[in-house]
Amino acid sequence: MVSRVAMVCAGGLLVALVGCSFRLGNNASVQVDVKANDQVVKGAIDGVAQKIENEMRRLGLQVAVTREAATVRLSSTTKAGQRFVVQLSRIGGPQGEQTSIHIDWDQASDRDLWLQLLLVAGQATVTGQ
Repeated sequence: MVSRVAMVCAGGLLVALVGCSFRLGNNASVQVDVKANDQVVKGAIDGVAQKIENEMRRLGLQVAVTREAATVRLSSTTKAGQRFVVQLSRIGGPQGEQTSIHIDWDQASDRDLWLQLLLVAGQATVTGQ
């Protein structure tokens, strides 16, 4: 069950990362602005941050964690030497607590690593942890 949900989440993320543009009637074009480096998941910031940090460490990355009021920053470097920062921010609302996830790369991004971290963040909400 979790595997199916994870695959659906990963597929949805891929579609969102690619973005879309399509035609509707009268040749009017509707475009969706997708920010590939920003995602929102359901769940408390502490749980999501812990899942992402654990995955980064499982992948053999060193992680520096900085916590401020409603923000957590996870700084690291890929094995190829690419530095990046994952910033998590608390979002409250009528749907319960959500976490915004943003990643900044010093140079070119590592798309596979980013998707892996998002998959783990999404699983945190599916399994309720």
